[in-house]
Amino acid sequence: MTATNEYRQALQPLIIAEAERLFRQRGIKAVTMEEISKSLHISKRTIYELYTNKEEVLLEVLQQTHERKMRHLEEFSRHCNSIMDILIEVFRMQLEASVTTNSSFYHDLKKYPKAEALLKQYTAYRRDSSYDFFAKGVEDGYFLPTIKFKVFMHIMAAIEDTIQNDVTLKQLTFRDLLNNYIRILIRGICTQKGLLRFDQFWEQQQNKKL
Repeated sequence: MTATNEYRQALQPLIIAEAERLFRQRGIKAVTMEEISKSLHISKRTIYELYTNKEEVLLEVLQQTHERKMRHLEEFSRHCNSIMDILIEVFRMQLEASVTTNSSFYHDLKKYPKAEALLKQYTAYRRDSSYDFFAKGVEDGYFLPTIKFKVFMHIMAAIEDTIQNDVTLKQLTFRDLLNNYIRILIRGICTQKGLLRFDQFWEQQQNKKL
């Protein structure tokens, strides 16, 4: 019995890693539990012994992704030179993820209420924890002290919600968003010192496209 439990525990991270890969590659709706099991060369029954349905798998994918990002940023912040470098690292991670993620992945999330609620919970956590980040950025001279960052973050959330629900905007990639609205908003809150660092990042991204 112990050996069986150990086998199942060893399988769980493999199932979640493969499910995440398939979800991002093809979208959540397009992937079945059977496909995940076949990809791992295990029986579908084995997966159902660990997870009741696909949404349970998706919930763990989202949880693992969130925790992985938080660990990375925590480690990155220990060795970076400035608050601005952390912000730029967040953008770099999002750009990197967008290259390998089918746009259907984000749109399909709305079909899974528990997963959508969990994602909103993580978004709220990041928003609430960002206030100290922006305060530090003001203190270090990267962000304007006249900006009310609670208002700024609520506006960002409202715009994001509009993008997710507007049919004409759903196909935008993260690079499109960065080009056409995130860049504008970030430049609007930066001092000259912040703009210099952000524009260096922007130039690097443009060069990568060439």
